[in-house]
Amino acid sequence: MKVSLHWLRRFVDFDLTATELAEKLTMRGFESEVVSDFDSLENLVVGDVLTAEKHPDADKLKLCSVSDGSETFSVVCGAPNVDAGQKIVFAKVGAVLPGDFKIGKAKIRGVESFGMICSERELGISEEHDGIMVLDESHKAGTPIKEVLGPLFNAIDIEVTPDKAFALSHRGIAREVATIVGSKLKTPINSVKLNPKSKDVVSVELDKKGGCTRYIAGTMKGVKVGPSPKWLAEYLKSVGQKSINNLVDISNFMLLEIGHPTHVFDLKKLAKPAIKVSWAKKGEKFDALDEETYELSTDHMVITDTKNTVALAGIIGGMDSSVTDSTTEVLIESAYFDPVVIRKGSKKLNLLSEASRRFERGTDPNAALEAFNMIVQLMQEVAGGTLESVITDECSMSLDNTSVDLSSEKLLKYAGQEIPSKDVESILKGLHIDAKKTKTGWNCSIPTFRTDLKVETDLIEEVFRCYGYDNIKSSFNYSSIMQYANDEESTISSLKHHLSSLGFHQSYNNSLEDIEEVKLFGKDAVSVMNPSSERMNTLRTTLHSGLLKNLDFNYRNGSANTLIYEYGTIFEGKTDKLEDITQKSSLSCLVHGDVFSKNVHFDSIPASFAFLKGVASNIFEDKRLGIKVKFSEQKHHYCDPYFSIIDGKKQVIGGLGIIKDSLLKQLDIAHKHEVVVLDVDPEIFTDYGSYSTKVEDIVTFPIVQRDLNFKMDSSIQVGEVVKTMKSVNQSILQNVIPVDIYQSKKDTSSKDVLFSLNFQSPKKTLEDNDVNAIITEIINIVSKKFNAKLRDN
Repeated sequence: MKVSLHWLRRFVDFDLTATELAEKLTMRGFESEVVSDFDSLENLVVGDVLTAEKHPDADKLKLCSVSDGSETFSVVCGAPNVDAGQKIVFAKVGAVLPGDFKIGKAKIRGVESFGMICSERELGISEEHDGIMVLDESHKAGTPIKEVLGPLFNAIDIEVTPDKAFALSHRGIAREVATIVGSKLKTPINSVKLNPKSKDVVSVELDKKGGCTRYIAGTMKGVKVGPSPKWLAEYLKSVGQKSINNLVDISNFMLLEIGHPTHVFDLKKLAKPAIKVSWAKKGEKFDALDEETYELSTDHMVITDTKNTVALAGIIGGMDSSVTDSTTEVLIESAYFDPVVIRKGSKKLNLLSEASRRFERGTDPNAALEAFNMIVQLMQEVAGGTLESVITDECSMSLDNTSVDLSSEKLLKYAGQEIPSKDVESILKGLHIDAKKTKTGWNCSIPTFRTDLKVETDLIEEVFRCYGYDNIKSSFNYSSIMQYANDEESTISSLKHHLSSLGFHQSYNNSLEDIEEVKLFGKDAVSVMNPSSERMNTLRTTLHSGLLKNLDFNYRNGSANTLIYEYGTIFEGKTDKLEDITQKSSLSCLVHGDVFSKNVHFDSIPASFAFLKGVASNIFEDKRLGIKVKFSEQKHHYCDPYFSIIDGKKQVIGGLGIIKDSLLKQLDIAHKHEVVVLDVDPEIFTDYGSYSTKVEDIVTFPIVQRDLNFKMDSSIQVGEVVKTMKSVNQSILQNVIPVDIYQSKKDTSSKDVLFSLNFQSPKKTLEDNDVNAIITEIINIVSKKFNAKLRDN
């Protein structure tokens, strides 16, 4: 989003340059880059075109004489609108334009050119490139351009993330700037009480199914459509927008000013001054303002005049009700639309507008009335006319702030250091969050324009963001060894390895499926509100559906023998309400064909029901789980036979069955043999699969190494000697390693064994006295027990 520094100063006073502001906003989480910073541009001045004559060797070029007030330069220019007597933006040799474009002396069709006459696009003001930028005649030649254009056209481009809808306006960014520089936010347009001329009322009817929960409307008469005043046109131009007419410009201005979209209808083109917000009819055609005709579906919300569709709600207005130069009476709309409805409707038509961009992220419902009042005031100021009707405000939603508690203990835990309470309170106040101190932290009243602040961690992130991540010191957890979870995760990992060793391959399937296929499995399906495609509109209720598709693909591609499994999440829900939806992990296996094909060495082993039953018994009766199970036959929707797997606690922990041919035919699954499936409930591993891991810190004190060389009888087992040595002092004697054995060919009755001993204390650095005492004890015990003699090393 392009943001004008001149526009920001309507709300907050600051002295930052475009470059400095972009850097500070980037550190706040709003990635920014400079679009135009005239304060940093050198060798750009106001130029006076003295002459503009035809180029001697090119029809479309002109040879101009340009004065900077002290010197005259010869400049070749290709713009069709350049003419003598104009004041222009002159880039001298050595100037560097936005985009790092350096101006140098050039020879164009045989004529030397010393500089360039600039267009708006070359200056980063707009995309206008059809001609040069012509300045007001009042400017004096030689005046630095930063003094002429800087105050109006210094701008930055900000990348606003989807969750930060409040920042999609100059006021939203100004709130951030105010907290950065420590200034108060100003109110450039003070809302005044509007007095309608008559008691006429605009009838507004909202659909009971939702989609629009606040709609404000009113009519104005006596307006005059014409060019916008200079100040309004310049504000729009500062962010790259063209001025169209005063009515359209006012609506665009308010959108960019406070971030709330509005719309203006030509009242005389409506069937009557009445609005009905409803859902489109399937296949309905709509002629939009972009001169395109769209085919709507029942997922699109529309605005009607009770007879005809006049706008696609929250996205774009209609051509048949648009404002023209002859418009004198208007109906003004300011509303709040459901973000999901707008996002879904916009995506279906592949139609993104400035309005939909804001509505689909969530606008401030309280700003709807504010925007309406402001647009009426501006219209009265720049287009004349009077408010004719009583303001209709149809609202079915809460307009109150929400409350979220912020714990000082949790803030400390996340930060790893204490952030002073006065800083926290100052940050929250700057963000327009009313924070009341409590025993455990703060109770925060969240303004309705902050739709991104819903839970405590959202507030913690805001505090970090404004306090500055660079002010939070890095801290590290010094845990040396990570213990694996004592639950299903580690057991599932072992189970995957076990299944792979039996010849199974792991599958990964999409959790979204076609509703018609999901219904065949006989479970309550959960529909997705915004599906990626029409055939991927429902969450899966079983892993069998994906595994069957894998079987079908394998079989049709010449691989009839299939042993596969999948570990994933399945969903069930009696309704699409979040509280009615259950989500759990599941593990399923599917076999078809042979485990091993027949060859010259042995017969084939079929991947049968008996084989998969054996796999199930092997899984559950593994020494790690140790579950004695029994198989109990049950009725099943699409398996016959089907057996529930029951443990000693009489809990159902899985199932085993053969898929019915009827289901395979309905799904058109290619197969030759019976298709057998096994289900395992991973939750059992929490009860049966726990184990303990001993965790020890890494010792950081140095190791002391000593060598002992013993002569002993050749019949003595070296391992027994090692075991004896280790038993002397287990606290600091860490290891004993026999590193060399020597036996003479002349005397085979004895051998020399060199032992390396490592000593280390977890509490201190060992001294010679600590080690020598143990060495003496080891020598005595080994000499006595094995009749060994210590040799000199």
